[in-house]
Order: sequence, then structure tokens, then C-alpha cells
Amino acid sequence: MTEFDKDLSQFVSIYIERLTENIKEHANPDMKLLPVITYDAYELSEELSQEITGYPSAFSAINGDPETLVKFAEDYARVGIDKFDDLCREALLDFLNLINGLFVVYLSQNNIFELSLNAPNRDKNSVALDSDTHGDIYAIPVEFSYGVVTFVLAEPREFKKAAGQA
Repeated sequence: MTEFDKDLSQFVSIYIERLTENIKEHANPDMKLLPVITYDAYELSEELSQEITGYPSAFSAINGDPETLVKFAEDYARVGIDKFDDLCREALLDFLNLINGLFVVYLSQNNIFELSLNAPNRDKNSVALDSDTHGDIYAIPVEFSYGVVTFVLAEPREFKKAAGQA
């Protein structure tokens, strides 16, 4: 298991571990996980997100500058994506759905949590997250040769309190 900040919950630590493994397997093995940052507020340039439902629930998203997201989408989809358009957005959402689905299955198979996924959300408007509404907001930056893609995970605080981690 990868070593993470001791303040991260088991849920967040497992998410990050599974995320990095799945990026290497399904998109680009030449990546580097940068330090995870906790925010009280975070703005997504546009909404490319998916909710993980159940207990604990969570909000997940993918964010970055459009040029980097195009290259990441192309790495994952393995088709020629050359601009930040509908094809690019759909590839990014497909990747988010894949990693979240594999995460939920992993938790279930290991008798940790039983969770589900809502359909991915796509909105070209920016989205502001805040800790009062979304709980602890984690930015998980992943560096590639062409730039940094940030995965965002927001974990409700009431879950951490119930798990004795607050």
C-alpha cells in the first residue's frame, strides 16, 4: 500500500491508491502522484464529475487546463483527440466512471463498504465546492510529461466523525 498523509481517512487513502493504479493501467503508466492538498473551497473550471452514493458518499471530479485534459483523454481513449470538445469530455467522464466503478467494486469485494455510483455529470459552467456543503475537499494532482491533471474527491465530514477520524 502506498504511504499517504496520516490525516487522510481510509476511504480517501484507498481511493488515491486505486486511482493511481488505474491511471497506470488504463491511461498512462508514466505518471507521478504529487502531494494531496486539502481545501476549504475549490473551483472546477467546468463540471466533469460523478457522485459516489451510499455510506460514505463522496463527490469526485477531474480538473485541469484544457490542453492537458485533451492529452490525458487521448492517452485513455487511445483515439485522436485534438481539442477540448464533446469527445474529449466524454472520454474524461468515461475514465472517471471507470475508476470510480473499480473503486466501488474493490471496496465491496474487500467487505469495506457497499456503495453505488450516480451517472457522471457534465456541465460547461464552473462549479464551486465548499467545505460546508461538500466536507473535506481533496485535490489529488497527478503529473504527466504534458502537464498536471487534478482529481478531486470531497468526503462528507459526518462520515469521518462517525468513523472516529475527525
